[in-house]
Amino acid sequence: MKQNNQELLQKAYKNLKDSIKLQIINLKEVNLIETPHYMIYSIGVESTDAHLNGAICLNDDFAEKMMHKADKFFNKLNLDFSVWVNSKANAKLEKLLINKGLTANRSPGSAVMHIDKKINDQDFNHSFQVKKVNCRKEIDDFGEVIKQAFSKTQHVIDKMFETDKTLLHNDIIAHIIYKNEKPLSAVMTVFSEDIAGIYWVGTLEKARGQGLGSLATKVATNIAFDKNINNVILQASALGEKVYKKLGYKTITRYRTYTIKNKRFI
Repeated sequence: MKQNNQELLQKAYKNLKDSIKLQIINLKEVNLIETPHYMIYSIGVESTDAHLNGAICLNDDFAEKMMHKADKFFNKLNLDFSVWVNSKANAKLEKLLINKGLTANRSPGSAVMHIDKKINDQDFNHSFQVKKVNCRKEIDDFGEVIKQAFSKTQHVIDKMFETDKTLLHNDIIAHIIYKNEKPLSAVMTVFSEDIAGIYWVGTLEKARGQGLGSLATKVATNIAFDKNINNVILQASALGEKVYKKLGYKTITRYRTYTIKNKRFI
């Protein structure tokens, strides 16, 4: 059954929240405040990546309260953080951030894209091996791809993947694409209710231009539909948006992030 547009937008944003929560709650030390209206979270080490240290507001009426809580939360941790803004749901929050003199890290923001059917077989290079992450070595391989593809420090990667449950969880399926047993690309599918989200689509720089991003996206998307999921969403960079459109994805909204540095917002 297809979702109406507003319901789809809400479920997509909640899937983002759930994907972040799964990262945080499986760490050895959990830094998390969660209410029905917002979530504030941290991996506990320095990173302004909004997936790792940040706040997400599901109910815009609680934007100011969330920011006060986030200010205290991150001051205690002595960390900078980033705030998510959904262009179709966070008008009050974005106004609050702009009034504080902040600017979006990217404008108009990352495209949030949606597809409601499997991606057809395409002319992918079959010399690559696609493997579902099942063990510690493959988790480490996944982390190595993410480190290089997203310019993460080893310290951040060690924290992100310090426990196996980061990827070996009932609501997560992660894949790695290998060639000659060397990991080249990675992707993660996160399930929540009847929607799935695609995250951490990354390819090593030396392996780009070979269609690995498209292949990883196809695998992660189709595994969701194989599990009877009705809708799949992802976020795209400016270049990625064009690639995903060719696969059948359509843009439904945009997410922006605002980074609060120097440990103070209020």
